[in-house]
Amino acid sequence: MQDASQPVPCTAIAGNSSRGVARQRCRRAATGIAMAAAVLVQRPAVAQWDTAAPTRDSAVLPEVLVVATAPLPGIGVDSDLVPYTVQTVRGDQLDGTRASNLTDYLARNLAGVNVNDIQGSPFQSDITYRGYRASSMPGMPQGLSVYLDGVRVNEPFGDVISWDMIPEAALASVSLVSSANPAYGLNSLGGALAMTTRSGLDSPGFTADLSYGSGNRKRADLSGGVRSDSGWHAFAAGTLFQEHGWRDNSSGRLGNVFAKAALRARPTAWTCRCCTAAAR
Repeated sequence: MQDASQPVPCTAIAGNSSRGVARQRCRRAATGIAMAAAVLVQRPAVAQWDTAAPTRDSAVLPEVLVVATAPLPGIGVDSDLVPYTVQTVRGDQLDGTRASNLTDYLARNLAGVNVNDIQGSPFQSDITYRGYRASSMPGMPQGLSVYLDGVRVNEPFGDVISWDMIPEAALASVSLVSSANPAYGLNSLGGALAMTTRSGLDSPGFTADLSYGSGNRKRADLSGGVRSDSGWHAFAAGTLFQEHGWRDNSSGRLGNVFAKAALRARPTAWTCRCCTAAAR
């Protein structure tokens, strides 16, 4: 009696070797037929899916606003509605102050700000805000991010702040935001200091500010802006500083220049900024 588990050969071939070859040929043929059938069955389904897709009701997703890592003022949210403190000063307030520089002004007029003059230079100070530091010294734990016109000015190495590179004569506003917002980037647990500069559109004309103090301290801030009806506008500002210091061998000097040129004419708009400084 023949075993039921044994497959029936396709053709009667004498010998065991001939039967094995026939079995392999039958298996290959069956596999090929099965694959061809699967392809033929799948193709109509794909065609039916493609033709039916346009007739379905599509849901319109809401608009998504992506904000880059730049805490710029005027992003559409009122400062009274955000769940943290925002302290802002404008250009008129900065020009009318009696502070010697920007860090001195922040310590005198903004709540929670302290300044440590550890280097003996007014342009190499440490700002501490609620325990978080923005320092010009490498190795200090940085906890504040500093932005100028949306560009982060923390140095790549150690996130230190070069205060002598900040064009104080060109500042239009300074905002101190106390929030650990991930939009401010790394090392921003204490918040961010966002500064904007003036332009020829809002500050046309020429201004000069001269000062003299003890220790033979001399400072000159010059700025000027121009604009045209065609949309061109430009602005430039510079600062010169020199002092002998309040102790021996503590003299210092500083010079920086900031320039901005832009075109605002529909549909074209662009802005170019550059800043250079030298200090000792």
